[in-house]
Formats: sequence, structure tokens, C-alpha cells
Amino acid sequence: MFDPLYTAEEMKRAEAGHDVGELMARAGRAVAEEAMRRFPDAQRFVAVCGGGANGGDGRIALEVLESAGKIARNAGMSDYRAFVWKENKRFDYTPEDCVRFAETIERIVVPMVDELDHQRAADLKLDKLRPWDFAVDPLSRPPLRPFPESDSEMLVSRTHGIFKRMSEVHFCSPSVHLVRSRDEKVYDPSASERVSWCDFVV
Repeated sequence: MFDPLYTAEEMKRAEAGHDVGELMARAGRAVAEEAMRRFPDAQRFVAVCGGGANGGDGRIALEVLESAGKIARNAGMSDYRAFVWKENKRFDYTPEDCVRFAETIERIVVPMVDELDHQRAADLKLDKLRPWDFAVDPLSRPPLRPFPESDSEMLVSRTHGIFKRMSEVHFCSPSVHLVRSRDEKVYDPSASERVSWCDFVV
């Protein structure tokens, strides 16, 4: 038998002064969004809810899921993800591309970050890193000053140069490259939106 994380009295004190209905609604929506994210092709969801407020967030989650299903069906879509994809005009990449991108990050980037975190902990002589340990330089080096704070044009020009060279950079795997996106969005210093885009291709 597991011990409760919080007693009933502790929960009452934690909820005091808050809109419990709003908290419940937020929890229910979060559950529904996570369910749709994890199981985008699901045709049915089932929730087992207790009586009273104990099952409130579960019932709200089911209402959100039911509403999403109706929206997709009314729009002639197979599921809610397909509806959102079209609504957000995501025409230059597919859901499968996003899954492949996430798997690439998990396979290549996450181990790199883990290795960097392990080295940071070793440099700081810590067994476990905590959030504030990422706000310091583990080698106590002085702050970098790549350009004077008052010279914004230097920042723009140097950032422009980085973006221009990005297509030539090969990351840790020879099968992973940075390339231009399919619609050929490139950096234009005269544009109002100064952003350059690129894709990971495996």
C-alpha cells in the first residue's frame, strides 16, 4: 500500500485561496492535451473517475477529448491532429517528419546533453546538478563579450554570418546536417522579421 503524497488536510490548505474549479479545469485540459499528444491516432478514450470533485478533472478531460473529436469529424478530418495540422497551415512538413525529428533529438542530442551535464557536475564537484548550477560557469571563466552592448549592428551582422555558415556545419553524426528549409526561407537583414530557418535532415 502506497503512502499518500498529501493528506486531505494538506490538500485543503494548499487549495485555500485558489479557484479550485479553475485548477480542476486546467488539470483536465492538460490531461486531454497529453493524451492527444501521446496517442494521436486513438479513436476512443476511457476514464475511470471517482465521485464528487475527485473525478472532476477526469470528466473535464473527457469533455475536451470529445469536443476535439467532434471538431475533427465536422471538418472531415480523420483525427484532431490532422485538423490542427491543416488549421495551422503546416504544409511543408508532415506529422511523421516531426516524429522523426523528435526521435533524432532523442537519439543524438539528448545523449550529448547528458554528457555535457555529467562534465558540468564533475567540474563543479557535485553528485547531482540542480537548476541553479546551470547559471554559473563551471570553470569560473569571465563573461564573454563578443560585441559591445551598445553596438546592435555588430550583433546583427555577426548573427547573419553564423546563419550563412550553418548549412556547412556537420554535427556529431555524419548523417545529420543543417540545410535550408523546403520553402527556401533565408536570412534577409532588410526584412522586418529577422529570422533564418533550417531543418535537421537524417
